[in-house]
Amino acid sequence: SADSPLIGAGYAVQDDCTTDFFGNTITSQNIGCYGGSGTDAKYPKESVIQKAFRTIRYVFETIVKEIRYNADRLIQKAKKYLDEKI
Repeated sequence: SADSPLIGAGYAVQDDCTTDFFGNTITSQNIGCYGGSGTDAKYPKESVIQKAFRTIRYVFETIVKEIRYNADRLIQKAKKYLDEKI
């Protein structure tokens, strides 16, 4: 959106690079691949309860991922240990 802190936040570098990765002429000093001035996007309002549930869900999903990752590492270590003992 036009409110993005990355719009106009880059610096012009004096080199021979005049196009982006897609071959478009660089016309802005934005950070990232967007070269426009932004648009006025309208985001739906989120209630406090919706935000709380979204945060709780994110935390829960992160915990589950960490448990799965660590369980896989523990299983691999146990298999390696058993292979060395046999």
